Amino acid sequence: MKHHNKHEQPRYTREKKFVAVLAAAGALGSAALASCSTEATSFRVGDPNGHSVSLDEFEDGVMPINSETSKKGSALTEKQRFDSTPEQYQQFDVSLRVNDLAKYVYRDFDRSAGYVEDGLTDSERSFYSKPDLNVPRSQWNDQDYANYHTTAIQYATGQKDANTAKQTATIVASPGTNTYDNIWTWIDERRDKAARSVYEVLPTPLSNKELQPGIYGEVEISEHGGRFVGMQSKHDGRTLYSVMVNYADNEGRVISIQELVVDNLNDHRIKALLTGNRS
Repeated sequence: MKHHNKHEQPRYTREKKFVAVLAAAGALGSAALASCSTEATSFRVGDPNGHSVSLDEFEDGVMPINSETSKKGSALTEKQRFDSTPEQYQQFDVSLRVNDLAKYVYRDFDRSAGYVEDGLTDSERSFYSKPDLNVPRSQWNDQDYANYHTTAIQYATGQKDANTAKQTATIVASPGTNTYDNIWTWIDERRDKAARSVYEVLPTPLSNKELQPGIYGEVEISEHGGRFVGMQSKHDGRTLYSVMVNYADNEGRVISIQELVVDNLNDHRIKALLTGNRS
């Protein structure tokens, strides 16, 4: 079955929907997520033929980037990437994954938001509303970003096919983070339910401020910007601070991926990000 057909058959119906609040233990977006960065001394990259080479083999440890063919997975067609295992798919370049999946997220976003809205508790109802995908991300406030993340989790975990759900998870949270791993665990263990986690936005030194592209320590913000969002779970009251990075497909559809989450503003992994974006 082709991948796009999997997305055309959501397993929810108006007659029977089950929206699950995340369990406190192992909840998605948990505080103190591990960084997904890798030290340059051990970093290895793969060419389109699947060969692995070390950056140490290049002068000054820098691999020349000459074209799109240098992106892992670019030698494959979209269908071939979708036919790969979730373990293989997560290794493809993020720009390819976004280009593969953004059209499906946009197509089904309203429906996924509807499932979230149908399951809201009284404590969640005043915070969640569907963000507008048709306006620039710079016009979103922090609550829009938090609500986008809620909707994206609902969409990914709501896929009928487990492999499709795991592939979709790669554009919800960055592979290598605890959030991403927890989404995989949810998909494996709770196939009869979709995950939902609603947040109330908290103030930060960068509240409602668009992040500037660049590399800030362990965090890289793409040319499409991003946002640093403080959030408190309406399920268990847990506080977390999330770095959301924007990517766009070839048609300009923007996907916001959770790249890093920390549980306090003093975490060393966000120090450079906070300092570099305060001006």
